[in-house]
Amino acid sequence: MKSGRFFGMLFSCATAAVGFLTSCVSANFVREPEPPLQPAWALYRKGNFAGAKAAAVPLLESKETEDAGHYLLCLVSHMTGEYPQAIAHYSLIRRSYPKRKLLVEPVAWSYIHLGDYEGALRHLETSGIRQEQALLAALAFWQDHPLQTEAAGVIEIPFTEDRLSPFMPGFRVRINGHDVVARLDTGGAFIHLSPAWAERLGVRSTGREKSFASLMDVEIGYGGFADLEFGSFSLRNVPVYVMDHLTAQSEGIAAACGEELGPIIGTNVFQQFLVTIDGPGKRFILSPRGDATAAAAHAARLAGEATEVPFAMWSDHFMIARGRLGEVPLNLFVDSGLVMANAEQGQAALLAPVPALESWGAAVPEEGRFAVLPCVLGLGEAEGNDLPVFPVPEATWKAMGDWGGVDVDALLSWGFLKDFAWTLDFDRRVYVFRKPAGTGDR
Repeated sequence: MKSGRFFGMLFSCATAAVGFLTSCVSANFVREPEPPLQPAWALYRKGNFAGAKAAAVPLLESKETEDAGHYLLCLVSHMTGEYPQAIAHYSLIRRSYPKRKLLVEPVAWSYIHLGDYEGALRHLETSGIRQEQALLAALAFWQDHPLQTEAAGVIEIPFTEDRLSPFMPGFRVRINGHDVVARLDTGGAFIHLSPAWAERLGVRSTGREKSFASLMDVEIGYGGFADLEFGSFSLRNVPVYVMDHLTAQSEGIAAACGEELGPIIGTNVFQQFLVTIDGPGKRFILSPRGDATAAAAHAARLAGEATEVPFAMWSDHFMIARGRLGEVPLNLFVDSGLVMANAEQGQAALLAPVPALESWGAAVPEEGRFAVLPCVLGLGEAEGNDLPVFPVPEATWKAMGDWGGVDVDALLSWGFLKDFAWTLDFDRRVYVFRKPAGTGDR
């Protein structure tokens, strides 16, 4: 690496639910709501979902405001993983309510998170919003060939020992029977491939759509599916997204550190398990969801005091956690796939818009360097000091999306997460952070 210069970047999350976009405009979520909804909406935007729910329930008592109440309660339920309730609230909204169309996408994903592909297909077909035939065909395939998980006991998978793993952990898996080194990116959904890797693994897309990923406008192929094996654990019929821009990013990473990028595994794959991503231990620990015996054996493999942090999830995979900078509360999009580093400051722990940096009292750096947070960043008791931040223009930040109307302040990535054993518990909707003794403070 050359001093003072960035050696590479991968920011692979698509900031829309890939393959399930509708013609509704997500930016409508941030417009000022009707007056009766404003108090509850203000709480929702801050990430205070319990407060927003309490403020929205009284709106159901009046015919004039019940649609607004169900609208917000649908969003809250979707964010907090109460998917049957999200669907129920949506079903009670009159079709004449203008904001109803904004819920089409999150409700579709609520069905999918429940494994109800037939319900998702029926919902989209009757939503009143035109859908691409390739999308409906992909859902019909998934209805006939649902995502299947086979897992028992507890397994460990070590990080691969290569020059990219310190910045983006690699691990060995099998995709469609091929042994490959995949990379972790919680900013991604299921499996993400470059066109060359899709051809190598026998994956064919049936539809394409435009999206925003890696801080740029991109086209993404969808409609392909693959089988995935982690040691003795397996997933069948996993959606695959083919992303043209990964070709150039793979070439850049290869030039910088001599490693091939390969397949990317995202949040929705790990959502099928109880998973710990152990940065200090350089390993993944996986066990089945909903298995108390396996969960206890899983936890027994982890050292250090635990701190729990609730998280929400928007759409298919966008995880949002409540943190703090000093005493200032922050909503953080938790995306491990920001691979940006320089020789002097190491890997960026966050990505944030320039106006946010200025409001926090952090100096905007010269080109080729990161900003540095002026005080401690924390999620529960998991904390980091003097964290480097990759600054982006406000317009770039806004292009990433609006996270269903929640005010997200920054993106938190592997530069912070690598210091912890980080467990993602989707049954309880909490992160569990542990920092083994002797790993030191950042």
